[in-house]
Amino acid sequence: MIILFRNVPEQTKHHHLAEHIESALKVGWFRKKIVIEDLKVIHLHDGHSNTAEFHGLVTVQSEAAGRRIIKRLNKKVFLGRPIIVREYHRRLWHNDPRVKHNAQDIGMSCRRGTDRRRKNLDVLKGVSTEFSGDKAFHRHHS
Repeated sequence: MIILFRNVPEQTKHHHLAEHIESALKVGWFRKKIVIEDLKVIHLHDGHSNTAEFHGLVTVQSEAAGRRIIKRLNKKVFLGRPIIVREYHRRLWHNDPRVKHNAQDIGMSCRRGTDRRRKNLDVLKGVSTEFSGDKAFHRHHS
């Protein structure tokens, strides 16, 4: 499962995000080992409004662990700012209702006629160093 941490502060590094996730998992007597496969902090630049956004993307191995992280960290304060934590969904062309796949779909009405994605959004170099784990929770501090 991929988890999105929306609008994290600009100074966020991958170890900040990893520590925040660890804090949510330290509750309770019995803890299962959580495998974090990938962790990135991404810098997005909107060329139209000339604004910057920072988001965290965390890939965890199990769905149950992902749901637990989302439940415990959504709307919590992270580095002085409340953030939204939710599951990240990849958009694929075959599940887009605006794309006509075959003759049966031609009569289908579309609730959303236009694309809401921002056209001038550029992904700049990730601000965190690459983080990856295999079978265990590993961190490389920057």
